Amino acid sequence: LARGEKPDTSKRQKANSGIYRSTDGGATWALTYRNEPPGQGGGGLGDARPFYYSQIRVDPRNPDRIYWMSSVFRISEDGGKTYRRGALGVHTDWHGMWIDPSEPDHFILGDDGGIAVSYDRGGTYDFINTFPIGQFYAVSYGMEKPYKVCGGLQDNGSWCGPSRARNRIGITNYDWYNVGGGDGFYTAVDPDDPNIIYSESQGGNASRLNVGQNTRAVIMRGGGRDRTSIFEDSVIVARGDTTRPETPEITRTLAQIRARAAADSARGYRFNWSTPFFLSPHSGSTIYMGGNRLLKSSDRGDHFYPISPDLSTRDSARIIMSTKLTGGITRDNSGAETHGTITTVAESPIRPGILWVGTDDGNVWLSTNDGGQWTDITTRFAGVPRKTWVSRVEPSHFDTATVYVSFDDHRENDFRPYLYVSNDFGKTFRSIVNNLPTGGPDFVHVIREDPVNRDLLFVGTDVAAYVSTNRGASWQRFMTGLPTVPVHDLKIHPRDRELIAATHGRSIWMDR
Repeated sequence: LARGEKPDTSKRQKANSGIYRSTDGGATWALTYRNEPPGQGGGGLGDARPFYYSQIRVDPRNPDRIYWMSSVFRISEDGGKTYRRGALGVHTDWHGMWIDPSEPDHFILGDDGGIAVSYDRGGTYDFINTFPIGQFYAVSYGMEKPYKVCGGLQDNGSWCGPSRARNRIGITNYDWYNVGGGDGFYTAVDPDDPNIIYSESQGGNASRLNVGQNTRAVIMRGGGRDRTSIFEDSVIVARGDTTRPETPEITRTLAQIRARAAADSARGYRFNWSTPFFLSPHSGSTIYMGGNRLLKSSDRGDHFYPISPDLSTRDSARIIMSTKLTGGITRDNSGAETHGTITTVAESPIRPGILWVGTDDGNVWLSTNDGGQWTDITTRFAGVPRKTWVSRVEPSHFDTATVYVSFDDHRENDFRPYLYVSNDFGKTFRSIVNNLPTGGPDFVHVIREDPVNRDLLFVGTDVAAYVSTNRGASWQRFMTGLPTVPVHDLKIHPRDRELIAATHGRSIWMDR
């Protein structure tokens, strides 16, 4: 795996992907199970997306009994030669397994749905739903009394629940109700009609639900891959062997392909795995949604139109490639890898049409006339590595010229926090990281300004929540009892003055 040889991306290697077994400590290996092609046998899911799961476990008392985890959970009694599906009624997307070393009939499984326990070697399962381990990406709130809290979870759809309950045991699982499917991300509640709830699933697929009428309207269908893949596949072919230097002829060919791609208006939009959208603070019927261009709707999502050009770098080398990139060994085109997209967008709560946008490849943009013109302010953040993911833009509630911007570079093995403020419409920025920890994974997911006290700032990192009472001059960890967990989103309810934290692993927390 690390010999530095030219990678084999041929069909031969694709055919040899599967489960291997060694009986001599790794000196030699034998193929015991070959992955099925997509659409055959197990649907090509024997080892789908190895970067995401692909875990193997061996019974500590029976070396021929093995378990392997991918999109499905499989059990083999003969060292991987044959298998049967397991845990069919639990969930999908299996990530972890613990087997009791003294009693291997007892094991625990971890998947996108939670935790399942078996005491009879997988004959039956107990699904544990008493642990607050939801993986929320984002959170929103309503304005009724008590107000509702909504959010999207990894592979568990989007849900809403009350911020308070009248019974003495508090809020229970049964108080929550589903408002969307798939992998859930951003949600929004109509400020004028709490029955209208917006939600989305992966890749920009969004809908509007009327809870009172039990009706749903699809407002956005993600995608746009068909035309884009034509150019991406052409780039792969033209580039050829990536282990060899790029020749002038290859450079010219790539430039021609990218020029044709840039001029092709039929390619459609690219949407991030977690597509940002929000309701305008000035009109509950106005929606902004970020693809590779910023889209706007003035009729609750019935019609969208672009109000920006492509705001990404349009770097075709980093935009999602087809499965031919690795010869089909992995499913590169799963949706989670789509690149060159908007990751954060916000409008000034003071004046309509002042829009701030950040992308996954480091671009930051400003429009002061609702998309009429755009100013690229990407190069004004001293110390931020080029093409760093923009995790949040947060316009001030107190003046139109102030904005906070955070960056997340952990994908490049850089776990430091990047946090900036501008007080002059993005002409200049200064860092307000100050005493935020830099020695661990405290990269920043979100920053929020309190809507009443402009000195009060909140930050969510990959391990904690922090507060500043002096506009970022100093920070301290807070929210007593909050475990070490990624804080992906923070919202402050403007009426009830409560902080809501969406964590990716410990569900929703509130600071009253």
